[in-house]
Amino acid sequence: MSKDFGKMANDFLNSPAGAKLTSKKSELEKLVNSPEGQNVKKMIGKDEAALMAALEKGDTAVLKKALTDILKTEDGSKIAEQVIKLMS
Repeated sequence: MSKDFGKMANDFLNSPAGAKLTSKKSELEKLVNSPEGQNVKKMIGKDEAALMAALEKGDTAVLKKALTDILKTEDGSKIAEQVIKLMS
């Protein structure tokens, strides 16, 4: 797995799914800066080192658990719903 996260993000933004979000950058920024978005960032920040290590190793079990844990929270599920709406 590539460790160039900037390239991976760029590749995603150039994909069909990413293209839907690229045109909605300001709406995404509002989500990230919302109280819910800030809470999700804090959740990710608590495990940032472990998540980065999992990304570098391609450890999908760790990443899946982190995503599942976030989506189980009210803030995580709200953000996910809003991103899905933006991609529709």
